[in-house]
Amino acid sequence: MNKLSSFLLCAAVTLGLAAANLTAAPKPPPTLQPVNLGSASTFAVLAGTGVTNAHSSHTIINGNLGLYPAAGTAITGFTGENAASNCCGIVNGTIDDTGSGEPGTETTAAQHAVASLGIAINDAKGRACPAGQLIPCVLPSAELGGHTFTPGVYKFAGVATLTGDVTLSGDGVYIFQLGSLTVNPFGSVVLKGATAANVFWVATQATLNSSAAFAGTILSTTSVTFSAATGGTALTGRALAQTVVSFAGPDTVTLP
Repeated sequence: MNKLSSFLLCAAVTLGLAAANLTAAPKPPPTLQPVNLGSASTFAVLAGTGVTNAHSSHTIINGNLGLYPAAGTAITGFTGENAASNCCGIVNGTIDDTGSGEPGTETTAAQHAVASLGIAINDAKGRACPAGQLIPCVLPSAELGGHTFTPGVYKFAGVATLTGDVTLSGDGVYIFQLGSLTVNPFGSVVLKGATAANVFWVATQATLNSSAAFAGTILSTTSVTFSAATGGTALTGRALAQTVVSFAGPDTVTLP
């Protein structure tokens, strides 16, 4: 065999191996899309029947607060829009409600946002586990603390608890489909490459009883309760509930 023939044979073998490797290469898992919040995305706090701030504590909402269909009188413990007061909770944004009663402005913004919230809840609850997800979808235990999760969809049908730190590692979308969520004292969310805007917790109800940091958008079919006895909870995300959001204070909610 002459040199030219040998060269051509080697080239053909090399190309064949390369083609085989390309064919055998696994496809990357499909990218998980964020939950579409629609017009609810501009609200840090949103509820259907009431937003309460116990003892008029110095809770701070960095974003809009909305209430529908209840009237503005069901918003208690907060001053008016963008007020700076020493007596009550502060909303660094607008307060949107319907009907008569302070402290909000009567607009349709909250009405549209509550409709979007219902769609977002169904979206989050209906997400399937992406093909190729690194960690199994169905969580083996109720306790989230002490675990590290990568982007994906995670399910637990009962009462999920967070005691200590849960770490969300890597850029991408995280959706937790839970029966309910209880964050115990000192329970916190640690973001390592993840962003609060791409973290979603959907549950019947959520209770945050921690003075540590929590992150993500809470989508509740009933209530979100901030109940830390001292220090309050710092939520980077949203508290969106179809009935009530209540604060023991002083808590902080900041739009991501």
